Amino acid sequence: DKARSEGQRLVWESEELRRFLREQERLLLARLGDLARDVRRAQDRALAKVREELSHLDTLIWEMEGKFQQPPGQFLQDIGGLLDSCEAMKFNPPAEISPELEGRLQEFVQRNVLVRGTLRRCQDSLMFQLQEPGEFM
Repeated sequence: DKARSEGQRLVWESEELRRFLREQERLLLARLGDLARDVRRAQDRALAKVREELSHLDTLIWEMEGKFQQPPGQFLQDIGGLLDSCEAMKFNPPAEISPELEGRLQEFVQRNVLVRGTLRRCQDSLMFQLQEPGEFM
């Protein structure tokens, strides 16, 4: 009876541990999914900004080409405003990732490393405990 009772308790506790680990895995994957979504949003915003600036550059190029078709006197009068527009436009390439998002990603990676290390130590400890001679006597 005692052996059967211990076996049942072992099965129940093992199942509880598996449930706990599955729940933690689900939570970590959800958090990782949130981070991946935030990274995609940041990339989309950066891409939209680059597209907007390219569109503005295309407009300036189109305007310049139009100015080149004008008579020299008219060209010289109009080119100053166009050059001012060009100089006013500052192309600022977007950062690859915001410092805040980078910090969140780094924190997730560090926590994941700690979790893996803890699980590895737990696994090693269990293996050691189960291999001890005379442990069950």
